[in-house]
Amino acid sequence: MYSNTHYENYPNLKPWVGSKYGQGRTKKLLVIGESHYLPKGSTSSLNIENWYLNNQNDLTDTEKSWINTSGIIKKNIPTNFPKKSHWIYRNVAKEINDAFFGYTNSADILEHVAFMNYFQRPAENEGDSIKVHSLDLKMSETIVTDVIKTLSPDLVVFCSAKAGEYGAKVVRNLGLECVVAPHPSSQWWNREAKKYGGFGREVIPKFLVKRKWSELA
Repeated sequence: MYSNTHYENYPNLKPWVGSKYGQGRTKKLLVIGESHYLPKGSTSSLNIENWYLNNQNDLTDTEKSWINTSGIIKKNIPTNFPKKSHWIYRNVAKEINDAFFGYTNSADILEHVAFMNYFQRPAENEGDSIKVHSLDLKMSETIVTDVIKTLSPDLVVFCSAKAGEYGAKVVRNLGLECVVAPHPSSQWWNREAKKYGGFGREVIPKFLVKRKWSELA
């Protein structure tokens, strides 16, 4: 499905693709976050070159579970992401769901979208933002381009200012419309800012309503 070898090495990093992606009167939507991170004390992602040369067989079972994008989302949709470390999914889902479908469990909206992280190496410390290296940027551009060509999204939203800083131009160069929102766990998600034209949490739903992501707005 994907042509990049990175996903052969780290299949757990492959994007989540919801069962209703691009179906039911919705356009294809790709949501892009920032990065995973590994448990406290893990050193697997500290050597940048080695991370991209190695594969997930070098990780512990716990580390593998922490970078399993689809596994995390699928497991937590029924309970709406109770762990604070997973609230990026919970908060994004809430805003999209409130603007469109209105599911009782807002996490069910994630069945209508695809989700990936822009950076393909976990952040250096648990809960922290990644320190971006030139190799990260090279790999991310290649992999995101591959994902977009494979999944053919109509719209892309970034739920991380850092990911959007580097990734928005990549997406736009591929001819797609996108918008950049602050990270849902940051202070800017629930604060007003001139650069966001209101609260950070309003950026994504406003963009999707304007671009008519779904007929159910």
